[in-house]
Amino acid sequence: MQRGQGEADLTSSHPFDTGQYVLTFGAFLIPVAAVFFSDFESGRSTGKFAGITGAGEFADEPASAWMHVDSQTVHPPAATPHRRRRGIHQPSVRDKAMRTAYQIVSDHYAASARHDLDGILADLAADAQWVEMETSAYAGTHVGREQIVAKVFAPIGADWEGFAFTLERLIDGGGTVVALGYYSGTFKATGKPMRARVAHVWEVEEGRIRRFEQFADTLALERATR
Repeated sequence: MQRGQGEADLTSSHPFDTGQYVLTFGAFLIPVAAVFFSDFESGRSTGKFAGITGAGEFADEPASAWMHVDSQTVHPPAATPHRRRRGIHQPSVRDKAMRTAYQIVSDHYAASARHDLDGILADLAADAQWVEMETSAYAGTHVGREQIVAKVFAPIGADWEGFAFTLERLIDGGGTVVALGYYSGTFKATGKPMRARVAHVWEVEEGRIRRFEQFADTLALERATR
């Protein structure tokens, strides 16, 4: 196979799951192409490399690689560069495949909708701060996954039946993402339903959620408890 003899170009990128992508590549100067399934969380990539050999024959070979992320470039959706032109810089395949803050928060809510706690916590930094609003039953700044689960998710699961957040709008501010929506559920001890307006503010750095802060109608939450 002819490798390393031409400039490679990312042809397409298709999200598969959290941190997982199907990537296709082509080359400018020689007839080669590749399709890879890449898992950025585990650093593994596997796929197929196809092209024309030096003898002029078609070849189709398996390929795999270990990946290590040294850096990333994040572009707001409206500013994502188009296909490269000669002499103009284009981000690398690795840069393009990394998720934006908006995508990371969107993936969090997708995990929440399917009640996937591992997915909900997947992108939290080890020292992430989770701030629940004052006067809330779960008020405080909780640091790290274990404390966040123990002080927020576990008691919510114990106190409420069908507790859910319905996302109405997600606002992309680069490294800061704001979600608007409402909570709903039934308080187990009283059997009373609840619906409360809420805003979430997320701070994301280097592919990890560093801080979450909640702003909620805590009176609507509290009324269901009495």
